[in-house]
Amino acid sequence: MTGMKNGSGVVERFKLEHDMSRRFLRVEIAGFWTADDLLAFQREAASTLQRAIAAGATPGEGRILVVATHFSIQDKNLTDEISRIIPLYGKLAKRIAIVGSPSALQRLQMKRMTGGNASTFDCEDAAQAWLFEA
Repeated sequence: MTGMKNGSGVVERFKLEHDMSRRFLRVEIAGFWTADDLLAFQREAASTLQRAIAAGATPGEGRILVVATHFSIQDKNLTDEISRIIPLYGKLAKRIAIVGSPSALQRLQMKRMTGGNASTFDCEDAAQAWLFEA
């Protein structure tokens, strides 16, 4: 799978869904990214963050779920760029959960990209349970 198809059949590399009432951000990422995909993600993530702050979000209260079950192993340069971005958003989060594929390499790459306050899971239900238990 190179991405997620939306209702119009267009392949998307990412999708962000923010629920301010629960202080919850669900990020779904898929495929093999290009520099353009990363730039689009940065713009969308910044916009989502600004909306959350405008709605009253404060550092340390959010929960982020990253669903990466269809996220390919990425180029090292791109991975390095992502690893500089995600921890910035992670500072706003109480916890970050990652749902990944069974691939040990992908799990290592995702852990490196998301920083120290992230935990990995095999399924979304377990990840959400962990996010909201704290």
